[in-house]
Amino acid sequence: MTDHLTHKPQSNVPHCFQARRLALQREIDEESQPKANFGQWDTAHFDNSEKQIKFLRLMGGFKKGSQPIRQKSERFNMALGKESQQTLQQGLLGEFERAQNRRMDFQNKGAGLGFSAPSNKKFAIDANARNSIRFDD
Repeated sequence: MTDHLTHKPQSNVPHCFQARRLALQREIDEESQPKANFGQWDTAHFDNSEKQIKFLRLMGGFKKGSQPIRQKSERFNMALGKESQQTLQQGLLGEFERAQNRRMDFQNKGAGLGFSAPSNKKFAIDANARNSIRFDD
């Protein structure tokens, strides 16, 4: 560290203050650097960074050889995090299973007009038979 006015080393500043000042300066430098902005995909969770990079390249938000992806603090966005993905997946699976059960329980009920349950009739009606007599007038 140097004194800003005389450009001489500051020897009277304790080491802990210098370390804290350096850490703050690094933090300021990191914040001032342009960040990769991927829009709604910033918070999307992937198994590893290679899959994330590939996905972002496919979506057009990340070019090969560009700056690496940094982990960011969680914030509200359109893409889901890992827990939200699992919750949504479980909800969708539950709805699917309920729909499948409903379909199996009511296989033929509500099938539309003209449906009737099979009865225990001992006779059959041939709808194609023509027993009527035509009169040619």
